[in-house]
This record gives sequence, C-alpha cells and structure tokens, in this order.
Amino acid sequence: MASRSISSCTTETAKGIHRFEIFSYSMMNTEAEDDSIRSGVFNVGGFDWALLYYPDGIDDDSKGYIGVYLELISKNGEPWALVDVNLINQLQPGQPRQLFTKTDVPTPFRSSSFQESTLGSLKCMKRSDIESTPGFIVNDCIVIECNVTVIYEPKVSKTRALCDAETSSALREIEVPPMEISSDFAKMLKDGVGADVTFRVGEDTFRAHRAVLAARSPVFHAQLCGPMKEKKETQMQEITIQDMQPSVFEAFLYFIYTDCVPRMDDLGNGEKMHLMMHLLKAGDRYGLERLRIMCERFLATNLDTEHVSAILGLADLLDLKKLKEACMEFMVPSERMDAVAASQGYQQLKRAFPSLAFEVWERRSRVRRN
Repeated sequence: MASRSISSCTTETAKGIHRFEIFSYSMMNTEAEDDSIRSGVFNVGGFDWALLYYPDGIDDDSKGYIGVYLELISKNGEPWALVDVNLINQLQPGQPRQLFTKTDVPTPFRSSSFQESTLGSLKCMKRSDIESTPGFIVNDCIVIECNVTVIYEPKVSKTRALCDAETSSALREIEVPPMEISSDFAKMLKDGVGADVTFRVGEDTFRAHRAVLAARSPVFHAQLCGPMKEKKETQMQEITIQDMQPSVFEAFLYFIYTDCVPRMDDLGNGEKMHLMMHLLKAGDRYGLERLRIMCERFLATNLDTEHVSAILGLADLLDLKKLKEACMEFMVPSERMDAVAASQGYQQLKRAFPSLAFEVWERRSRVRRN
C-alpha cells in the first residue's frame, strides 16, 4: 500500500491602523520645512512606519492638492504590505471615505531610497474639494486613517504521515452546519411553548420564559427569581410594563432571545430612530449592555438634523458621554446648526433641557472664536 503524507504552507499577517489628526488645517502651507509634515511613528508587524502629509503639493503640478505617503522608517528588513489610506468623514462615520491610496496585492518596501520606502501620491485630493465637502474638516482639523497589513514570509510545516481518517472521502463530505441557536430561540418566543410569564404592555400581551429573561437581564432575574418575585414558580405570572410601547417591547423581547435587533427594512428613517432611542432606554433600564451599546452606535452613526436634539437630550439623561459628544460635534458646524435650530426637536430640547441647549450654543461660539 502506498504511503501518504502531508505538509502545509501558511502565510501570517499583522494588521494595524493609525489615525493622523491634523489640526490648524487652514493655516498650514508650503512654508513647512521640506513642504511636508511627518506623523508620529507607529509600529505594525515589527516595523516602524509614519505618514507624510503635504499640505499644498511641492510644485506647480501638485499645488492646490494635499499629498499623503506611507513611509517605512525601519532601516532593517524589507516588508511586504497591503496599504489602505483614507480621509475620514468625521461627522458621518457611516458615509463613504475619500480613498487616497489602496493596494490590492502586497507591495515591497525598502529603506534604500525615498521611492522604495514610500507609497502614496502628491495629488490625493484637491484642497477645494476637501473644504467644500461637509465632514472632512471639523474644528479646522482633518483626520487621515492608514490601514497597514504586513505580509510575512510563508511558513511550510514539517511533513507528517496521513492517517486513514484524513484520507477518507466520506469524512471530507461531512460539513458542520452553521449555528441555529438564535433562530431556535426566536421560534420559541414566537410559539410560546412552555411560556410561564405574561407581560401586559398597553392593550397587548406577550408570553415569555422566566428562565430566559432571568439569564439575560439582572433586573428580570431579581424580579422573577429573587426577593422581588410575587408568585410561586408554578403559577403563570403577569407583569405590567409601564412607559413602553408594544412595538418597542416586542423588539426588546426579540433581542433578549436572539441577541439581535429585528430587521428594520420596512421602517422609515424616523421610525428607525424612534425605535432605537426607545431600545436604548430599555437596554439601560434592564441592564442589557450590548443592546445599549448597539443602539448608541446606531444613533451616533445615523445622526440627522431632525432627531439629533432628542438624541442629545437622551444621551445627557443616561450619561452616555460618547453619544453626547457625537451629537455636539454634529450640531456645531454653522451649515448644520441653522437646520437643527429650526427643528421641532430643538424647540423641545430648549424647553426640557435649557442648560443643555445653552451648552450647545456655548460650544458653537467657542469653536467660531477659535
């Protein structure tokens, strides 16, 4: 019988992201030494790198453009790397970025010369386009993000003998299916089989399982299993939920069972924002940190002039500092503040949180003075 053996080849990588924040954008010009500004040195894959920023080109052909290069600082070694350099939209993180440089195949870097140790362009983007696009400049600052993936040399394993099981064609055809626990729990919630708790929300009722609720929420655990429980476990318990709409509670229960927010494809933008704000409050109220953070991130990345005031008030009420700061940064630019001030949400913010509305205007005045 013929002998069988196997060896393998693997390629390892190291990834890193560096953000270069360039303040006083409007005051930078070609008077800088060597026409460029170098970022702080950062390390990816055991190699030192830096970004070179050219605020206004270096000659007649590149004047009026900003230029950005990734530079290899390390003198020893010749790494191969994938590179992705972008200009970040600071007000709308979910929006497409301005791509400066991107490699689809690994590129070699060598410290022997400037050409071989750098990758980029002197004409990444016109300054006029940057200045006319909302979000690229905030408080006279631009942010350049560089993603570097260092590709190491392939490693080949030692040869070893193959056992019969590894060469079996039947074994190769056995595939492990994806996890179905979320869909199974969603079905359990929908069918209500074995439910032992009933929730009354307005005119609607929802059946659930005390063990699932207690395992997921510390508040429900105390209410259903601790000293707060009102009835014996053999009895169907009914709990009345105050200050929550049935549609919100339904989505909240769905998250408890599946760890996911229901699909919102059939909802308009206003309905999505309304649901996520209420789910944010529910996550905070019932100790579901993942739900709270998911909602906080969704709201922060989908801010608009109509809803930002209500979200700011909610962030302040729940002491969510990152969401509050995102709202403040969104509202401060003058081209956006006029629309915010004309919204119904802002009028409500002034009535309910006058000190918070004053904080917005104080922040805006400080930015304009600077």
